[in-house]
Amino acid sequence: RKNIFNISFLLGSIILFIMSTIEEFSQIFIANRNFDLVDLFFNYLGIFVFSFIALGIGYFIFNEEKK
Repeated sequence: RKNIFNISFLLGSIILFIMSTIEEFSQIFIANRNFDLVDLFFNYLGIFVFSFIALGIGYFIFNEEKK
């Protein structure tokens, strides 16, 4: 986890956020591809949802080990 502006983020999520942003903006410069903000939004939404799921699973697993 990394803290950014006092908010904790998963490092993998940060990396995916950066890479998906670079990949989507790179499509501006490729002739047969097109940039789409909706696609970028759903990339971010997927990162958020699966990060939330991963945090929930991690919380459940680590709390079970403490019992």
